[in-house]
Amino acid sequence: MAEFTIISQTLTNNIAIARLTGAMDDGAFDAMEDEFGKLLESGMLGVIIDLSGVESVSSDGLGAILNLATVLKARSGKLATAAAIPDVADTIGLLGIGDLLGLEATADAARKAVAAVVR
Repeated sequence: MAEFTIISQTLTNNIAIARLTGAMDDGAFDAMEDEFGKLLESGMLGVIIDLSGVESVSSDGLGAILNLATVLKARSGKLATAAAIPDVADTIGLLGIGDLLGLEATADAARKAVAAVVR
């Protein structure tokens, strides 16, 4: 399995995309919390999480994304996840958290979902 990486890019003054790659295992939690904290501190209200490069997920990794979703919702913002490979999408579906994560088929669909809420 590939080493976990997370790279964020600002799309507008208050919307960013975070591209995750590798194994989103227990060791990824700290990196995710750190990067998500930076996004929140910089005033982001909309965040798209691109999961297209994620090979596997753990409860800790999903917990970090759920924490971000909770904070954004409390700030009247929006989180959307996108492009999960079938195994990752199946895990999210089995846990029943697809709606909480704003799971979309593509990054473009996630961008539109976020932009509809965050202006």
